[in-house]
Amino acid sequence: MKARRGVSNTDEPQILLKKRMSVAERHQNWIYVPKRLWNQFPPGSFVKVLVNGREVEMKINRYGYMNPSQMLWETFVQLLGFNKDRDTLVFIQYKDGKLGIACKKGV
Repeated sequence: MKARRGVSNTDEPQILLKKRMSVAERHQNWIYVPKRLWNQFPPGSFVKVLVNGREVEMKINRYGYMNPSQMLWETFVQLLGFNKDRDTLVFIQYKDGKLGIACKKGV
């Protein structure tokens, strides 16, 4: 039986979006969530995401900007191993429905 296009039978997580931070996001320590991901990351809510195996609660304002709600931005960046000038953020959805944020290292 053939698998449908875009459907994976493996246990690998699905990559929702790869995104670099804009200058404004870097300056204000916010991550903008594009409208196409508002079903997974609804504005005006709190969402729990996995970052390096640790669950972090993210606060999303009504305009779609998010940052960690229970920890400092610097702690979040260290946990992620993220350099906001070079690296790319990767939004992930796991097979069990959990959401995650990972870091893809830049040059």
